[in-house]
Amino acid sequence: MFETAELGRSVGKEEFEAEVPKLRLELLEAQRELQKAGVPVIVLLAGADGAGKGETVKRVLEWLDARGLDTHAFGAPTDEERDRPRWWRYWMRLPRRGRIGIFFGSWYTDPIVRRAEGTLKRTGFEHRLETIRHFERMLAAGPRAALHAEMHGKGADCGIEHGDAGNIEALAGRAQARAQMVVQNGEH
Repeated sequence: MFETAELGRSVGKEEFEAEVPKLRLELLEAQRELQKAGVPVIVLLAGADGAGKGETVKRVLEWLDARGLDTHAFGAPTDEERDRPRWWRYWMRLPRRGRIGIFFGSWYTDPIVRRAEGTLKRTGFEHRLETIRHFERMLAAGPRAALHAEMHGKGADCGIEHGDAGNIEALAGRAQARAQMVVQNGEH
């Protein structure tokens, strides 16, 4: 479901600022196309604290039409979430058709952290990854677009700032291409 891409192009602040209007317009056009097609979009932001997730979402909220966005933060499960199946907390917050759901935290976080801490053995970790793949296959069975961004930089260096204009341009292009493909193929 999640396509892997290395988007390491970097540009200076002046070039970035010159590209902002074009990039913002492309993202808005992609959002409108996906909205018109009724395609829900999941943006999964995960990574280390201080890696720029908040700065990235702040910029996205400034650039897109916030009326079509939902943001959700996932920390430790609540008592209610622990009483339900593992995927319930995410499933209940999936975006409706034509909306973009931005998820802070991901279904990958818990098994990765537990494995790094040594509280999850290799077999348990592999099992958790297999359940994640199953969950993602269920998500992919519907007409959804998804982007999973793992952020590991420090502060704004990893967010959408002047050094990441290539990332934004690539994401806008991919989002717009996906929106057009969905509309053309009638995937909604």
